[in-house]
Amino acid sequence: MHVELDCKLVVDNIIDRSNNHSEFGNIMATCRAMLQQNSNFTICFVRRQANYVAYSLARTSKLYARHQIFDLFPACITTVVMNEII
Repeated sequence: MHVELDCKLVVDNIIDRSNNHSEFGNIMATCRAMLQQNSNFTICFVRRQANYVAYSLARTSKLYARHQIFDLFPACITTVVMNEII
């Protein structure tokens, strides 16, 4: 599985093996340990602009409190999707 994150701090801390005893460091160590159990994971950093459609859709999904299937793109991301296609 290939995981792309747009938070460089998280990616760097998951990849970095230094001992950081803060709460954040402990969470990153837990994530790192879980990922090491599954060797078919790769994690990389991508700029938010490179993944803007997914970012916009994730932000929009907070507006819908229940499961919903769209036959068409939600109006709020149509422009973003069309720009990516072009």
